[in-house]
Amino acid sequence: MLVMAAGGAWVDEILAGIERRDPLAIAIARLSWPPAMPPIALKRLRDGRLIALAVCSSLASPGMPPHTIARNLGVAGREIEGGRSAWHPGLADLAAVRAEVSAVIAEMLTWLPRNIRTGKGWPTARTIYEIIR
Repeated sequence: MLVMAAGGAWVDEILAGIERRDPLAIAIARLSWPPAMPPIALKRLRDGRLIALAVCSSLASPGMPPHTIARNLGVAGREIEGGRSAWHPGLADLAAVRAEVSAVIAEMLTWLPRNIRTGKGWPTARTIYEIIR
């Protein structure tokens, strides 16, 4: 589970408990998985991940303005969500962090709620900009 991956030793204990079929460990794991979280917690998790992606992009390309980072992340997310490669010439700014950004976006798309109108899970560049600025 990517959400728990940064947790440390307690994650190993929970995973061992799941293997033993410990009901408490299974319940903790289910609550740690993003779709089981309340909507406000999902929004905060989404926002935190987008800020982390923006920081990663900014470190890879110093001086890149937030609106460019938001545009690049918006395009990358739409491309991955559409089943295409996110790495075309328009996204050359993110080439240095390609694998990391792709992995995080793909993982986020597994749990991001879908927009009722559009059916899309990935936020727009404008929404990303509002989060990261």
